[in-house]
Amino acid sequence: MLSTSSAPGSAGTSIEAFEGIKYTACQAASLFLSSLFVFTSLIAVRAALFANLTPKLARTASRCVQLFLICTLFCALLTFPLIRPEDLIREGNGIVHLLPHFWFLGLFEFLIGRETRIVTSLAETAGIAVAVSCFISIIGYAIGYRASMYKGFQPESTADYSGSGISKIGTSILDRVLLKESVERAYFHFIVQTLLRRKEHMLYWGSFVAAGVATIYLSLYAMRSDLLPDLLEHLNVIMSFPLIVSFFILVGLRFVFSVPADLDANWIFLTTDKRRLERANRGMYKFMLLAAHVPLLIIFPPFYLMIWDPLLVFLHIVYVSVLSLVLLELLLVRFAKLPFTCSYLPGKANIKLYGGLYVLGAIVYSYGMTALERWMLADVKRYAVIIIMFGVIIYKLNRIRNSFLKNESAIRFEEKPADSLNILALE
Repeated sequence: MLSTSSAPGSAGTSIEAFEGIKYTACQAASLFLSSLFVFTSLIAVRAALFANLTPKLARTASRCVQLFLICTLFCALLTFPLIRPEDLIREGNGIVHLLPHFWFLGLFEFLIGRETRIVTSLAETAGIAVAVSCFISIIGYAIGYRASMYKGFQPESTADYSGSGISKIGTSILDRVLLKESVERAYFHFIVQTLLRRKEHMLYWGSFVAAGVATIYLSLYAMRSDLLPDLLEHLNVIMSFPLIVSFFILVGLRFVFSVPADLDANWIFLTTDKRRLERANRGMYKFMLLAAHVPLLIIFPPFYLMIWDPLLVFLHIVYVSVLSLVLLELLLVRFAKLPFTCSYLPGKANIKLYGGLYVLGAIVYSYGMTALERWMLADVKRYAVIIIMFGVIIYKLNRIRNSFLKNESAIRFEEKPADSLNILALE
């Protein structure tokens, strides 16, 4: 058998049966310890949050930690295929001491007998990390159990959902400036409160946003590691960042809106006037509009102003805002439901089909539209014509959506199977 490496266990190398059992056992041991480290670390973090914060702040911090971990996982899954861990370990790169998965890779190398200075150091770090995380998790679990038992014998207090002074001021400004009608105001705040209080929906939406952040991280990594050596490609990547963020924010919201929160509680909507769909839809539309444009107007302009002319930054932000409106209209063009209130029909969505369409849509929307913008910015007349064309598209889509809502007239609270599924119905 041809060998590509003289090290035992390398690809293309034949090994004895005993050595194969040894490698398998070492792999199982390193995987078990890495899993134990992750499990006990999460318990330790949760115990630390609930021991040092009030229950309300601890729940908020817990969700932030969960979203951070989801984002980190997406970044790792996208960038690790571009990294050669053995090269980093062999070269003694300092980054390997900061990433836990390298610790346990070093532990595996140490267990199979490849003892070098950096491998031994990583194996020691893995052992210390597992011991510390186990100790903290046990102590934290004991403290948390004692606190929960103490609270269990205390009189139950009324939940406090009142917001802070800053949130009240912000709500008042929104109600006076943007949400002037009572119906759209009610549904706007209903969406906000549901996302804030329902952990599942916040994590669903956060997963979409984390995927967008991971995509940006992958692009930055590709630029820094010279995978994109062309400066023109660097420009395309930098210009696509706000489009990536707006795409995942809006598509994530559209997905989360279709997931019911508590169907037993939607009776309040069933008892109200069902011909309020158009006004209720406006509240949902304005929430999605703010969710997409607030990050767009706060995060990216300062970054772009450091490298571009202010006029170019202004034109780019206008272009991205217009495209976000086009995407928003497309996502809601036939949406005749209230967020979180309609039942979900299993099997209705073709994941394989729609998953591919989402990926294709993200590529076209982010990178295809960036290429179009570069062509537009070469001539101001082109820019003006394309912006006007997008404005007409937004107007037409808005008319189609409003016409659909008027014809629908009633809010949909229950998904019905397609007619093609009713083949056994008896007349």
